Amino acid sequence: MSALTAAYRVRTQRDSVKQITAALTHAAKAGLVPPSWQIGIDGFAGDVSSLGNDEAAVRANFTAWAKYFGASVWPERTADGMTKLSAHNQQKRVAIRATIFHPEEV
Repeated sequence: MSALTAAYRVRTQRDSVKQITAALTHAAKAGLVPPSWQIGIDGFAGDVSSLGNDEAAVRANFTAWAKYFGASVWPERTADGMTKLSAHNQQKRVAIRATIFHPEEV
């Protein structure tokens, strides 16, 4: 790995940490449930939790985070009893994701 590539990756991860820190400050003020954050070498992602939340709550939290980051929402994908939501902002190097699980019909 070249020094330039290593320096780029360090800079990208530091920027991700700064953005997440600002997002957590926003969450505390706005009463938002923060996603689980994952920092990678090219940016970061927030996974909105669906545990203990109904579909409307998951969608509302996902939408609030997508709006906060100015992320473009991609078309939903539904298969195998779940709906996947995804939004991205390439300039901020962030993705917001959520999975809504649909209970099996009895």
